[in-house]
Amino acid sequence: MDCATTSHIHGDRQICEPYMEYTKWDGQEICDFASTKAGKAMGHGDVQLRLQLPGGRKHKVVVRNFLHAKGAFN
Repeated sequence: MDCATTSHIHGDRQICEPYMEYTKWDGQEICDFASTKAGKAMGHGDVQLRLQLPGGRKHKVVVRNFLHAKGAFN
């Protein structure tokens, strides 16, 4: 599964486990498709996704280093 993105971003820090908060000095810059600065991430963590596959099978996937940016949504 590849969506060709360099970063996965969400506004809810509760979905990240474990969660590592950035200090105000080391927040990661977030850029849009035109490489314009769109803000800073407040922290990062891993997110566990539960997938429903054809035939009723279920599978878990972990997305590593998911960025938390206030106000972002997917």
